[in-house]
Amino acid sequence: MPFTTIMPSPTSPELSALIQNQDLMPWLLPEVILLIGSLLLLLLGMISPKVRRGEHGKLQLVIACLFVGASSVASISLVPAQTLNLANGMLQISPFAAGIRTLTAMAVMLSMFLVRPREELGRHITEKLYLMLSMGLGLNLLCLSSHFLTAYIGLEIASISAWILTGFSWTGQAKQAALKYFVFGAVASACMLYGASWIYGLTGSLQMTDPAFLQRLWSADEVVVTMAFGLVLSGILFKISAIPLHFWAPDVYAAAPLPVVALFSTAPKIAALGFLWHLIYAFAPISSCFGLLCLVAGTTLTVGNLAALSQQNFRKLMAWSSIGQGGFLISALLCGTEIGRDAALIYSLFYTIANVCVFELIRLASKDKQHNADYLPSLAGLGLQNKQALYWGLLSLVALLSLVGLPPTGGFTAKFIVFTALLEQYDRGGNWWVMALLILGLLNTVLALFYYLRIPYLLFMRPARVSGQASLIANPAKIAKPELQPSFSANQQAINLTIRLRTNGLVLLLCILLVVGFLKIDWILTLLQLRMHE
Repeated sequence: MPFTTIMPSPTSPELSALIQNQDLMPWLLPEVILLIGSLLLLLLGMISPKVRRGEHGKLQLVIACLFVGASSVASISLVPAQTLNLANGMLQISPFAAGIRTLTAMAVMLSMFLVRPREELGRHITEKLYLMLSMGLGLNLLCLSSHFLTAYIGLEIASISAWILTGFSWTGQAKQAALKYFVFGAVASACMLYGASWIYGLTGSLQMTDPAFLQRLWSADEVVVTMAFGLVLSGILFKISAIPLHFWAPDVYAAAPLPVVALFSTAPKIAALGFLWHLIYAFAPISSCFGLLCLVAGTTLTVGNLAALSQQNFRKLMAWSSIGQGGFLISALLCGTEIGRDAALIYSLFYTIANVCVFELIRLASKDKQHNADYLPSLAGLGLQNKQALYWGLLSLVALLSLVGLPPTGGFTAKFIVFTALLEQYDRGGNWWVMALLILGLLNTVLALFYYLRIPYLLFMRPARVSGQASLIANPAKIAKPELQPSFSANQQAINLTIRLRTNGLVLLLCILLVVGFLKIDWILTLLQLRMHE
């Protein structure tokens, strides 16, 4: 085996204990809550014309958030002491899966907090909230799946909802992005299903925790198994937006509504980790499959960060950064140990908080229709216009520092634990793939400094642009039409923007959590050390 893991052998008594079936319903309460919430929203839209027209958007938003919150509370309360199989091995619940399910619900709720009924999601808000709940339901099913069939069903439920949500900006660009997302998703799902059929032909089973499945898989021809594994992996890489199934991300991030983009950048990545862990459980002992995963993680890290360096569009920069962050999440799981799994959970937590915080700040900055906040150079000098702009810029700095992984933010804690897990795994097994991931992670953290900190640099250290220049560069079509050029100065434009910025309690709370995550790093490390010595 290429690396030391906590995974039992196919004939061990530990694995035999995992396949004992448990009652299904008590453990699937979070999914039942999401299903009831989504159906309730649809029913309200059907029986009430006012609700259907979006006149009670705030009420529907509160209902959706309550159901997602209840699902999150149920996930926290339903953490088993040991790994349990459900539905004859179709689903598996463990402390790790329960943590993934809780973080997925948290990501969906934070994304809903970004919804403003009178803004871009105001029309048909019933359908949009229903789709967000349905996407959460599919992602929950995906993260609990230990069977290829249930994983495929969960992936499709989440993907169909995501495809429809992408086009809800009602623009040609959004429709084009939705079509691209649909095509990539359909191809990835088809490849995953085809690979699952190969694996069934090799093993006679689709249940990845079955001892007979593992015995037959590990004794099959390595080349064939690796090809089948690559096909199955495509569906998960699509959700994580990892290389080479990442091309949809920049266009979707640029065109979809901001709450939807915040959801896409967090929840699917987190939920995919649950199923990816099962894939690692089954396939990583095969050296070529483990090497393929390491290659994907390292390439995703490097390409995502390199591409983000040249971006001028704020949303596309966040898309490429999200691709790079996905490489860190895969790297944490590849340790194959409990500390690696815990590192993936902690990294997902702080990444979700920071990412949602950044997208909310983008939404605040986009309120002025005459100021293209998506275009990075147009932010020059904005942070020093007045107190509101200064407040907005400082909160941006906290969230971006966390995404980089610098103190005093929780992102530093998360990356520190990931690097520690990789180093300890290398010390145990001496695998050069793991050392390569560690080196690439350190180098890409340095690369991330240049594009993440470029935003505070523009806000506080660059002078504002001259009259009309920012608007012209952000909208090149106006160059040929002088009558469309604004007559007011860039300073006035920035002031108009900052007047519309209001103190946002959500962003402030998220930034406080990011700082607390660094100040309480000793608590987190103590918990991890206790887990390691159990």
